[in-house]
Amino acid sequence: MVPTQTVVGMQGIGKTTLAKLVYNNDAVVDHFPYRAFVSCNYKEALEVIAKQMGIPSSWKEDNRSNVEKAEVEGLWSEEGSWSQRVKSMPLKTFLKDKKHVIVWDDIEMDVGLKILLSKLPKTSNGSRMILITRYERGLTDLQKKGIHLTLQLRDDDESWALFKHILKIDMPQGLLYLRRDIVTTCCGLPLAIKKLADILSCKDTTTEEWSSVL
Repeated sequence: MVPTQTVVGMQGIGKTTLAKLVYNNDAVVDHFPYRAFVSCNYKEALEVIAKQMGIPSSWKEDNRSNVEKAEVEGLWSEEGSWSQRVKSMPLKTFLKDKKHVIVWDDIEMDVGLKILLSKLPKTSNGSRMILITRYERGLTDLQKKGIHLTLQLRDDDESWALFKHILKIDMPQGLLYLRRDIVTTCCGLPLAIKKLADILSCKDTTTEEWSSVL
């Protein structure tokens, strides 16, 4: 199995944001010629991965066996569209000697994961898979084999720093006393902090306006 990293945390805590920062980092883009960021169920995932990685129709002309070529030819109809055959063999064969990274967002650790992993190559060429999930269940084996990161809620200081960073206006000194209310309202959840900062950015900077939101 490709070395796997898991990112776990409740909804809105910043799992996807963190993964996208890593995925789109220039160093990652340069290091992995083949990349895919998937946000769908396993029944659609293999097709999405193949499309994002740009597996070309000309790939079926290489020097694999006739059986493999027949499998690959089933991927493209006469119009060049994808068929259901993408869910079978090609990714494992195509990626076995290619360095790649796959990010699967909002995955449920169930039979779908096992099916997906069975369709991908076992390789030691530096490829990686990152799984983003809200659920701890089903992670035991993956935790033993790869890096596991559990995101935590922000503490009060971190919440306040994030709020001020996102706020699109200068906060008057006269409203600083609302810091406790702002932090308490968001409960340390980054998504809630962002939404509150966006809302207050559109309000007049008065006690009445801000207090009505809080």
